[in-house]
Amino acid sequence: MAVERLKYRGIWLAVGYLLLAAVIYVSLMAKLPRGGIFYSDKITHIVSYGVLMWWFAQLYPKSRRLLLAALFVAMGVTLEFGQAQVSRYRILDTADMLANSAGIIVGWVLVKTPLPFTIYRIEQWLPTGD
Repeated sequence: MAVERLKYRGIWLAVGYLLLAAVIYVSLMAKLPRGGIFYSDKITHIVSYGVLMWWFAQLYPKSRRLLLAALFVAMGVTLEFGQAQVSRYRILDTADMLANSAGIIVGWVLVKTPLPFTIYRIEQWLPTGD
């Protein structure tokens, strides 16, 4: 699917940047609310970074995927160092960095399935206004 075929690319990018902002905000919160008995911090990292990679890979050409992955890895590392500075409740955790990277790999793999066409398929359902 060509990125140029997306009619509402600007809206999809805005959604992506809101997701990105949410990950950054939650990563730097002074104290996180904890989930229930089945809460897993590492699963949250994998899912968050996987969704980011999957989402943005739909919006940029294939030639940019490696750059996207590298930027998300750098963001994850930077945020981990930032967590150590924001509060005594947050620590720098290399396992979180690895979970972030695993999520990026998961997102990259998902892009190689029919899932990268999700945004394009949503646009096909939307009224064109013509």
